[in-house]
Amino acid sequence: MAQFALIRDGAFVEIRTYPSKPDDIAHKNVVWLPVVRETVDTSQTEYKKNATESIVQQDSYLIRTTISDMTQQEVDAVVNAEQTAALAKLDVTNSLLKALGVVMFELVNDVRTLKGQQPITAQQFRNYVKGKL
Repeated sequence: MAQFALIRDGAFVEIRTYPSKPDDIAHKNVVWLPVVRETVDTSQTEYKKNATESIVQQDSYLIRTTISDMTQQEVDAVVNAEQTAALAKLDVTNSLLKALGVVMFELVNDVRTLKGQQPITAQQFRNYVKGKL
């Protein structure tokens, strides 16, 4: 089985799977082109993004996926989203992570009190945990 792109009046319509190439229908301006998939990987880091483009060629329908590195702004957004998601788990009611977070917060303040230091606020503790993520 192979994939073929249905091209009508020079424009892509859809992809179908057949055992062999269907016949073109000239009077309806219908052409069947084999689908060719190509991947170009130019990435050098773990933070990657994909871009896909489709090109109707003379003898095939090319689907090219380009894998490239994210910009620093995109990486920062991903890291921030991951940190926010991890911190949100601390707020889920009846969550084991929430219970452990509360225990750690209380323990930190108990230790600080024993050392003669001022207790920290919940926001200071969240910022500290976020910095560790």
